Amino acid sequence: GAERTWQHLDIVNLIDTPVILCGAPSLVGQGRVDLAALPWLKENGMPQEIFEQAVRDAGCDPKAIRIVDTGSGHFEIEAALMGYGLTVSSELVVRKYLAEGTLVRVDCPLEMPGSYWLITRKGPRRENVQKFCDWLIAICEPLSYRPGG
Repeated sequence: GAERTWQHLDIVNLIDTPVILCGAPSLVGQGRVDLAALPWLKENGMPQEIFEQAVRDAGCDPKAIRIVDTGSGHFEIEAALMGYGLTVSSELVVRKYLAEGTLVRVDCPLEMPGSYWLITRKGPRRENVQKFCDWLIAICEPLSYRPGG
């Protein structure tokens, strides 16, 4: 979290966006479903403990659900869009699909905080590095999750 510091690094919070559960309308309807009866998509890049915590937060037993391993985050979203299973994703990653209605946020108690960070070495930066950091901060500023927004 934000309290994590390393003396030799500068850390800037770029984006706050929760981890949410969603699925295709063909799978979850309007978002009220028996989550334990549906397949869950699992992407290799998500730490196992985060995935299992999300499953538990959603009211399911991680050992009792059917998991479909897509092997890649890209395939996970594609599989979710095609209705192959529920996806535990950063809200930012699925925001466009939620707005389009091609994915629906599942109505469950899952609300895990998530953040993206800019981490650089402390000290003076080369001009081009500073320009990149300033640009990254500027484009990320409006992207943080705002409920209802």
